[in-house]
Amino acid sequence: MRGFLAAHVRDGGRLGDCAVLYRTNAQSRALETELRKNLIPYEIVGGVPFYQRREVKDLLAYLRLVVNPADAVAFWRVWNTPRRGLGAVVRAMVEARIAAEGLSPLETLRRLAETEGLTRAARTGALDLLAIIDEVRERIESPVDALFAHLLDRIRYLEYLDGDEDAAERKANLEELPTLPRVSRRRAPARCGTSSPRPRW
Repeated sequence: MRGFLAAHVRDGGRLGDCAVLYRTNAQSRALETELRKNLIPYEIVGGVPFYQRREVKDLLAYLRLVVNPADAVAFWRVWNTPRRGLGAVVRAMVEARIAAEGLSPLETLRRLAETEGLTRAARTGALDLLAIIDEVRERIESPVDALFAHLLDRIRYLEYLDGDEDAAERKANLEELPTLPRVSRRRAPARCGTSSPRPRW
């Protein structure tokens, strides 16, 4: 693709004159990956770019949080997705403690759960999230497909999608995720609260 586009521009053509057609939205992933890798600008017409789709952003946020426990954006995206009993009241408690102690949201939630400052339901949800992050961290050197399969199963994400009108399409997008190019995945610290290099997930 890169060679064709380079020749096209060299011959006086414009990138805006080029279009790539594909059958299903999930197939855009491979195309977008190559275009991004080669710094070629593109626009998705009539759809959402692969890396901006809700289910893709959710799963990648989990992995970002595993590798970098201090990633607040990733934390707030997944902390109650799928729902695990963590709502506005708990969020206010986490944010208040962050302001007071300056810790990451994940470490703050861990401390709240350890000190039993939460209701029983919220504490159960908090411990579930913390356990998921710890488990996936222990498997971070596993093959990518096995890592994704474990994460999807552990958070029951496919069941979470079942109520969506476009569930089949979203699940097809998730099937594309294990085929993402392999990246350097450095093991995160055993305890949350310190930063580590962010992967290109």
